[in-house]
Amino acid sequence: MIGNVEATPLKDESKARADIIAQMQSRVRWTQSVKYLSELGVVTFVEIGTGSVLGGLIKRIADGATSMSLGNPQDIEALE
Repeated sequence: MIGNVEATPLKDESKARADIIAQMQSRVRWTQSVKYLSELGVVTFVEIGTGSVLGGLIKRIADGATSMSLGNPQDIEALE
């Protein structure tokens, strides 16, 4: 998991909790987070929740990236 506050990996539960709390009060680094994952070779991103706004942003940030939106339980079941 990549934290959006520092755009770095979160390697344990305490760091994940701290990052989630910090997101409420800090500027997030969404673009840097996506670029970091892209540089690691990630090409498929999954957006969980209704809509596909983040997937569209990802495609603009990371060349060659694809995204899928899972907005309801049926979408998740279709992956199996």
